[in-house]
Amino acid sequence: MKRITLILTVLLTSCGGPRIIPDERLAQIFHDIYLVDAYINEEPSLQLDSLNIYEPVFEKYGYTSDDIQFTIGSFAKRKSARLSDDVVERAMEILQAESGAYNHRLAAIDTIARRARDKYAEEVYFERSIRVRRVADTGRLRIVLPVREGSYEVDFKYMVDSTDRNGSLRVDIGGNSRRLVREERTRMTVTVDTDTTTRRLVIDLNPYPRNDVKTPALTIDSLKVTYRLPAAVAIDSMARELFRYEANFLTPVADSLR
Repeated sequence: MKRITLILTVLLTSCGGPRIIPDERLAQIFHDIYLVDAYINEEPSLQLDSLNIYEPVFEKYGYTSDDIQFTIGSFAKRKSARLSDDVVERAMEILQAESGAYNHRLAAIDTIARRARDKYAEEVYFERSIRVRRVADTGRLRIVLPVREGSYEVDFKYMVDSTDRNGSLRVDIGGNSRRLVREERTRMTVTVDTDTTTRRLVIDLNPYPRNDVKTPALTIDSLKVTYRLPAAVAIDSMARELFRYEANFLTPVADSLR
């Protein structure tokens, strides 16, 4: 909303050869500006503060920023018209009417992304069984893997036997701490997202203190680490394979639902 206020301020203080834009058309322009603004707010890394980012919206409807400025300025001279009531509220009505369809589209894209990531999932590590009955066995419980951008799913089953004489037990998987349940065979799944700055994934399944470890009795089995591509990369790979098509055909378009 602050960005919209800034736009209005800039437009009202600019100058140029003007045309009056009909209220309904102006509402559509505001509708698109809100969508652009929402996208920028979700992508702060873009750091786009220039009014120029809205020029494509104006051009889409055949107008310029000067036309917008003149039209907004004209509301002060129209006794029966108010910008907030006649245009902004109409833009919000359009957004609300579309929200259900957009939500459905986003859900569909999310489903496609999940299936694409599963399709290209890669098992990068597997350990059938780790039995810890002595302190020396705990050395097998720390696993370090090189990583790339995407996500890593760490999945395993474990059992802390009743003969284990230690207190509360916790493991750490990629910075995610999890408590172990005692005397019950339990499955644990942890997903760790990685970016281009991440160099390794540390899976520390040693729940015991460094000093004064009492008799351990822990069994871990079917330990599997699965790598998944970033969603955009997976979707692109699936598109190339299924359709031999390289365009970003799943990128939302502002007027795709009209």
